Order: sequence, then structure tokens, then C-alpha cells
Amino acid sequence: MIIASNDTRTIAQIFGVPSIKQLYSANNGIFNDLPFVEVGNVFASLTITGPDSWPTIMDHYANDNFVLLGGRHGNYINPIGGNFCLDPNDLATDVNDPSHISKDLPNTLRYRNRLEIIDVSKRQDLQSSAGLMKFCHDKNQENKKVILAWCYGIFTHVESQVVAHGDDVSNPDSLSYPQWNRLSRMSISDIVERHW
Repeated sequence: MIIASNDTRTIAQIFGVPSIKQLYSANNGIFNDLPFVEVGNVFASLTITGPDSWPTIMDHYANDNFVLLGGRHGNYINPIGGNFCLDPNDLATDVNDPSHISKDLPNTLRYRNRLEIIDVSKRQDLQSSAGLMKFCHDKNQENKKVILAWCYGIFTHVESQVVAHGDDVSNPDSLSYPQWNRLSRMSISDIVERHW
């Protein structure tokens, strides 16, 4: 499912659940058509993902060229270090994870003529929100669409140094809960406007 960046629904409304906390227990088949938000020529997931999540985008745009960015995890709030780059030591997400790109590789074979694969864990220039934005812009100039192949891609540019290591951001006692609570109630269009 591809969702427009100007969609005024919240994530919970898209899935038809009372709040985002019920997202994963509401319906076992909820991820059969995993939603990605199309922000310009960048595709970002709303929820958790897996190696079978992104091929539907490739199939939908059967004549277009793509770049698949993988090799990392994502979260509602992405932890950054003092240099404003992803914090590779974060226990909550272990942000960089080269094993993720290897899980995506089997699905890339059928698209090899129109798919460039990049492991962001091996690219220092892709370890910051600004670096990712520049990269996506440059690829769009080359007429390539970009897929962020990690969980909660829509929140890629939501970064904080406040995230506590190993903390469940949806727990009201978490230091990051106020930010998570605000994000979970925002519409897709508001998330895109404020963080993209």
C-alpha cells in the first residue's frame, strides 16, 4: 500500500485501531500489504518491515529505477550522538546492522537491472539525517526512486539525544515518551511537513 505524503490520517487511523499501541495486536494480517509513504521519490515505511516489505513498491513502479538503502534499523525516535550522527551504540535499536542488507539480497535478484543496493552501515555520509536527505535528493536528480528499507522509515529524520539506551519509548515513564506520544498522534502530512 502506498500512502500519499499529504494523507491527513494518523498511523492508528490507517490501520483502523484506537491507538498506535494496539497496532501489532489488532490483526494478524495487518502487514500483508505494508504501507509505505511516498515523500517525493522516497518511500518510507510506517511500521516494522522485513525483506518482503519493499518489493511491492518495485512491482507497483515496474518501469522505474530504484535505490534500496538498507543495513540499519529504524525507530520512532532515532538516537544520535554528539556529532548529530546515528548512535551506533544505542541498545534500543543497534542502528547499524549489516545483516539486514543480507536479508534483502535474495529479493533483489529479480530487480537487478533497475535496482542499486546500498548498505548505509558502511557509508559514513549516510549516518546523519542531513546526509540521507542529500543522498535522496541527488538520486532523485538521477531520476531514481529511493526506498528506505528499515522499520519506521517515516520517522528517519526524527532524532534525539534524549533517547535512553534500551528504553521503550512508548512507556509513560520513558524519557522519550512525550516525544513519542506527540508523534503517534500526528497525521502523516504533519510528520512529513515537520520532519522531511
